[in-house]
Amino acid sequence: MISQLELMEKRITLLEKENDLLERQVSELSKAKEELAAEVAGIREDVKRKTMVSLSEILPEDEGEKKSFFQTFRREMRSEGARSSGPWTTPAAWNSIRKRMTTFEVRKALGNPTRIKQSANPAVEYVYLYEGDLDADGKKESGYVNFKEKRVVSFQSPH
Repeated sequence: MISQLELMEKRITLLEKENDLLERQVSELSKAKEELAAEVAGIREDVKRKTMVSLSEILPEDEGEKKSFFQTFRREMRSEGARSSGPWTTPAAWNSIRKRMTTFEVRKALGNPTRIKQSANPAVEYVYLYEGDLDADGKKESGYVNFKEKRVVSFQSPH
């Protein structure tokens, strides 16, 4: 009969073999992980190099074209600022404006005006002006809402 000691020795031998196998697998996997990490880093570097475009590659060579490029760029930036200045830039917001609306309702529908001015017209107390270059053509589009006793008496959409 096999003694308890012999059974334990066989079990230890089997466990040592299994441990060696697992250690080999772990080392192979960690080596593969390091190789993949290096490959990913290389790919990231390539992508970064390819996507980084220098300013000299974008700008035209000719001075006239360069000036035109910057003017167009400036207009686009201003237009983007105007378009993001509130809901007044959309036709749908202006479609919701009606006579007899309160100043609160107008501000809720169109956002804060670009300017508020007093009116010389006795039928109008003050005017909410909404101005900005909405289509980047270099011309300001302008809409207004006229108020008398804090109610809309007339309005004009910039669209």
